Amino acid sequence: MNFYETDTANGLCYIKESLKSGAAVPLTVTGSSMMPLLKPQRDIVWLEQCDMRQIKKGDILLFERGNGKPVLHRVRKIENDVLIMNGDALYWTEPIEKTQVIACVKKFERNKKMFTCESKKIKLWNMIWYITRPVRLVLRRLYSALRIKKR
Repeated sequence: MNFYETDTANGLCYIKESLKSGAAVPLTVTGSSMMPLLKPQRDIVWLEQCDMRQIKKGDILLFERGNGKPVLHRVRKIENDVLIMNGDALYWTEPIEKTQVIACVKKFERNKKMFTCESKKIKLWNMIWYITRPVRLVLRRLYSALRIKKR
């Protein structure tokens, strides 16, 4: 399932109905907000129904913004019934209500290989990426400069 293959409203209906039946729903990543962990048009996330009591910091969730747009971001903080969300590639956060959550990402697929979000390797990646958040912009500029110089 890919939001480019169908309109967003029909895509969300399909996802919500499939989740109700207990199915895990594959979704091709289309945006760049979760880079570098999840790359658009390459990675596939597997959406599952969420137990709202078990959502924790670091989880990747699909939620629906007030304008109806579906977004895939990571939980950065939980304040009562408000989740503070952030895309891995972004420098700002946005608060959402738990009622806006559509699904949780428990695993993702890259080049036909499956990765679980609970694996030690992915958890370590998340921790390092989060810790480096204040200096990421500098690191990104340095990386870009090195790539240009390499050419």
